[in-house]
Amino acid sequence: MSERTGLGPLELAVLRSVSATAGPAGRHALTTTMLEHLEVVEGIGPAYGLTVAADLGSSWRVHLCLLDLEGNWGSVGGAPPADPRYTQVRLSPLGELALACEERRVGPVPIGLVDGSLYRGGKAPPLDPARALRTVAALLEDDSLPDGDLAAMIGLPSLPSGGTVHGDLAGLYAGRSARLLQSCAITGEQDPGGQLLVITGTPLGVAVEQISRNLMDRAHSEKIMEQRRLGHDPDHEFQVRGLEAPNWVATLPSPIGLKDVNDETSGRGSRVVVVAEAGADLDALQGWVRGVWPVTVQTSCRFTGGIGAVLRTWAGACRVDRSGLDKLTALTS
Repeated sequence: MSERTGLGPLELAVLRSVSATAGPAGRHALTTTMLEHLEVVEGIGPAYGLTVAADLGSSWRVHLCLLDLEGNWGSVGGAPPADPRYTQVRLSPLGELALACEERRVGPVPIGLVDGSLYRGGKAPPLDPARALRTVAALLEDDSLPDGDLAAMIGLPSLPSGGTVHGDLAGLYAGRSARLLQSCAITGEQDPGGQLLVITGTPLGVAVEQISRNLMDRAHSEKIMEQRRLGHDPDHEFQVRGLEAPNWVATLPSPIGLKDVNDETSGRGSRVVVVAEAGADLDALQGWVRGVWPVTVQTSCRFTGGIGAVLRTWAGACRVDRSGLDKLTALTS
């Protein structure tokens, strides 16, 4: 990883290729043109480069989007991207700052501290940008701050997808390999049609459509299992009535109080609505929802050397020249 930005070789190669192929005045480059440059000049295949470019420009994958993507690059809902012939890309102001940093035109920029490496399959979880940058700045003023104070200043890991994180945070910040649970952000709402549980954030890398599909599949399975426990044969009974799966499953009573699941995700963000049956225990239903994969997923995370060592390394780099830190802080405030 680069000591100046925390970015990896693939990411930096993509940024260089976008910069080399984008038109004047920050115009977008055809994605196919950028990928051709990436292969010919950087020696990196288009399939790898396309995945990295999508990561660097997707706000549900990273806090700091280094690319400005135009066209259909996929969605948090799980929709696939369009063919690269129909998309375009350019550097965002953050991407321009990252390249300026690598070219030593500004001081170190702790992008890797904020976005971590979890989004690309690594172990470092992402952090809240404002908290992370304030903590580095605080160390520049007072490098004697105890590690415990630094961990408190950082707070919880922060997922750009809006999900929640809990688990062995003490172990994580102490530098041990820690098991963390990423889970959906769920709130209760009252609707004229009844009680709702609304999912508006997800674990990192989980498609919203997979969540809604798995919730319905699990609910269907548990309805059938409950009927069989009561001595019924739902398959036979509903075939006799001329009903076909999966439609007939909806007519069964739910053992967990779930009436329906509606995926209302749009360009404005994730939104999965879990509709409760009349009189359902909403707390119990939420507990059931959180137990369905991938509403909650387990992840092994680690800050090598501990969060104190990581922060002190960045502070030491920025102490020589804090212009990059100040510019990043301005761009994210």
